[in-house]
Amino acid sequence: MKTLFNSQLVPLAAFLLVTFSSCIFESKTEDPFLAEKEKLRIADSIAKKEAEEKAKKKKYLYSWIEQLALRDSAALEAKSIVMVNPATPLEITGTKTDYIETIVLRGVAYEDQWYKVVTPDKQEGWVFGGAVKQKNEKKGSPVLTDTQFGFSHFGEFNLVTWKKLPTQTEEEIQTEEETNTEEEEGKVKEVDTIITAYQKDNLILEITATEMGEMYYAQNYKLKNPDGKVLKERNFSFTADGRVLEEKVINYMMNMEYSRKQTINKHWYQLNAKPQMVRGAWKEQLLTE
Repeated sequence: MKTLFNSQLVPLAAFLLVTFSSCIFESKTEDPFLAEKEKLRIADSIAKKEAEEKAKKKKYLYSWIEQLALRDSAALEAKSIVMVNPATPLEITGTKTDYIETIVLRGVAYEDQWYKVVTPDKQEGWVFGGAVKQKNEKKGSPVLTDTQFGFSHFGEFNLVTWKKLPTQTEEEIQTEEETNTEEEEGKVKEVDTIITAYQKDNLILEITATEMGEMYYAQNYKLKNPDGKVLKERNFSFTADGRVLEEKVINYMMNMEYSRKQTINKHWYQLNAKPQMVRGAWKEQLLTE
């Protein structure tokens, strides 16, 4: 009798346990509030992961110029939408011009495309590729004016703090036998030269600007001591034949010479400004006597 009772009790207990567990499971899964909450949690998690993956794929550019204009079309004359600063990330949309343009920025001729970008506040427009860079890319040059400039291997100068010496023209320093013209193939070409000097403490900076119409222009900088000894010298020139820019710096104190060249696809008359520096790597060598 006892064995029979036990054999009947075990299946009954198992049935009750399964039924109870099923009730608990159903009560949990069938709760509308809990089910909806779980759906929202899963959806939010998926959206967050998708946003993270999308952010990883995005690429950005940054201006190296303060107050760069974001324009409504790919042209220097186009309307400015907003001004952006170097800290503003510009998302690359993938759209760019199929042509390359040459634009001079701070004395340097950049040849690049225009890129369509989007600002963090969703303003869309165009920027010139020469004016922007990757986040950690080294690109750009200091502000360049008639009184404030900096040239690699030559130095940085703010002529506001220098005393300006009387300006000379080429005629004033030439002898009677010399002429201010150059003859080539029977044609006389005018050569305009102006020499300006500045003094600060025991240094003299002499700047010679030479221009020969559309064919050629050059800038020569000499840093001298009071005795007239040249410590450093910088030469920059543009030659229309081949549209070649050349830059050379000689440091007589270190007995070093630095030089570089750049060929541009337009005459400087066709550019927005006159190039004053070469873009590219320097070639270094010991100064030979």
